[in-house]
Amino acid sequence: MLILAGDIGGTTTRLAFFRVAATGLETVAQSNYASRGHGSLAAIVQAFVSEQQLVPVRACFGIAGPVRAGRVLTPNLPWLVDGSELAELLGLERICLLNDLQANAYGIPLLAEEDFAMLNPGQPDPTGTIAVISAGTGLGETTALWDGTAHRPLASEGGHADFAPAPNWRRNCCSTCAPNTPGELRTGPVWAGVA
Repeated sequence: MLILAGDIGGTTTRLAFFRVAATGLETVAQSNYASRGHGSLAAIVQAFVSEQQLVPVRACFGIAGPVRAGRVLTPNLPWLVDGSELAELLGLERICLLNDLQANAYGIPLLAEEDFAMLNPGQPDPTGTIAVISAGTGLGETTALWDGTAHRPLASEGGHADFAPAPNWRRNCCSTCAPNTPGELRTGPVWAGVA
């Protein structure tokens, strides 16, 4: 089975074809695209599929932004991504759109021990809540909660929450970090260093 997967961010769109094998997934082809250099995700997907001359049986895209009813109005790009339009483009009955950090959290159980770096030593709790934080064009945040059998990732747009320190500190921070957005400051741009 051939799967088309993508990590869709405000700066870079990463697409890959994978083949399902007995040992897991094998990468067949992959490419990166400058997201802002294209008018839509559909244009990037169409270019990648044409370049590779491959036809997926399934497709899933982790995209920076809230997924609502199979659609995403991307917060860092002028795109409206519609899952049904992408499915039609690919000749599939349906595709999967997930929040990008939610997709990352689903992949954590598939990582090997050497894929991790210890930040603070401690006693891991295999049934504890997992936090995933990723600074990119914005700040991605999500959690995965233990349901008794597995961790279940939750979609989140925590990086778009207000950055709300005390009023004087906030005013000074806004004028320093985001002089073009007086009075408004979001956590994502501050922590990602793009405010």
